[in-house]
Amino acid sequence: MKIQNKIILLAGLIIFSANPVFAQLKFKIISDNIYISDGSIVFKPSKYIAKTDSLANILKKHPKDTIVLFTHAVLVLKANDQLAKPHPSISELKNLQMANAEADTALKTGMTDIRLKVLRAQLLKSLAYQYSADERWQFSKDQIQSRRSAFLGYQNSANMEFDNLANLDVTNAYDYQKQKTNNAYPIQ
Repeated sequence: MKIQNKIILLAGLIIFSANPVFAQLKFKIISDNIYISDGSIVFKPSKYIAKTDSLANILKKHPKDTIVLFTHAVLVLKANDQLAKPHPSISELKNLQMANAEADTALKTGMTDIRLKVLRAQLLKSLAYQYSADERWQFSKDQIQSRRSAFLGYQNSANMEFDNLANLDVTNAYDYQKQKTNNAYPIQ
C-alpha cells in the first residue's frame, strides 16, 4: 500500500509541476511594441536558437508561409534588440534586412494582422538605428552618402508606418506617435 501511495504522489507531482508546452509562440502588443508572451521578463536569444533555426529550415521549403515569416522576423528583431543595440554591426544589419524582407513578403502574401504592421514599423526603426552611429573614420565620402540616404529612407518609412498604425489603432495612437523619430544623420 505504501508503494502505491508513493507512486500516486510522484505521478501527481510530475503532472502538476510540468510547464505547459505550446507549439507556436504567442505574441501580444502592449502599447506600441510587440512582445513574445512566454512568461519570461526579458527576452533571451539563446532560448530561441533552435526555434529560429527550425523556422529558417521551414522557410527554405515553404517561402510563402506567413506565420513562419512573421515568427522568424520577430525572433530576429528581438535578438537584435538584445545583441546589437549598444553597438550596430554588419551582421545584425544583414539579419534585420532579411527580417524586413520576410515581413514584406508576409504582407504581400496576404497577412493583414496588425501585429505584422507593428513588426514592420519596429524593423524599419531598428534599421534606421543601425545607420545612426557616427563612425566617419570607417567610411569614405561615397559610403557616407549612401549610408545617409539609407538612414533617411528607413527613418521616413518607419515614420510613415507609425502614422498608418496611429490611424488603424486609435486607442494607441499616442504611443505610435511617440515612436516616430526625427533624428538628423550624425555625419554632415
